[in-house]
Amino acid sequence: MNTQYIETLLKEYITLHTTPQSRDLLLQENNIEKRDIKGYHGREILELLQNADDAYQKSLDQNEHLESELNVEICYNNNLLIVANTGTFFDQDGIKAVVQGNNSPKRGKYIGNKGTGFRSILNWADKVSIYSGEFAVQFSKDIANRVFDEIKSKSQIKKQLIQCPTLYIPMLAVPKNIDHDRPKDRTTIEITINEKKITDDYSVEKQLHSIDLRILLFLPNLSKISINIDGNSI
Repeated sequence: MNTQYIETLLKEYITLHTTPQSRDLLLQENNIEKRDIKGYHGREILELLQNADDAYQKSLDQNEHLESELNVEICYNNNLLIVANTGTFFDQDGIKAVVQGNNSPKRGKYIGNKGTGFRSILNWADKVSIYSGEFAVQFSKDIANRVFDEIKSKSQIKKQLIQCPTLYIPMLAVPKNIDHDRPKDRTTIEITINEKKITDDYSVEKQLHSIDLRILLFLPNLSKISINIDGNSI
């Protein structure tokens, strides 16, 4: 697994935000994240499907050998959402796009945005785990809070805390390596849903029950979607 790459991304983030040149960078990130996730609320499931479709299209465009069709399995039970797809895996650029948000490598014809669009799940998530190819990475509010506690005494962070006492590190900015104990033939994203969001107007269950088959018109590479909600299959 590419554990060193994840550790490098984390170190780069901490270094960037604790130097005098960072100014109010973390405060800006807080504002951008709040704006972006609010704009995507209600589209979380669609964004995850679009990301999978875009990744498959990118592989086709690069003439990569794909061993299987793009199939997506969605399972939602209690407060755990699992979205798994065959066909493609996260590479370094894909992971970096999730961590760094607005630096997504996807432009132009690709529908979704693995940086901004993926962040839509922050409307729900307390924890996100990605198992894909060489990567097994976890993000959580607890991890982000621990990193923030380590750097909040730095002068650049203290200055921003004066302006915004609720300053925080975005959850997806600080990745952590974990053991890869999921099937290796697919990309699996596991999202632990905040209990307060389970009955949200745009909750996971409501979005899954209201999926319109016409979305397949905008997901040309997707061959099959399987949905299981509390043991009931669609």
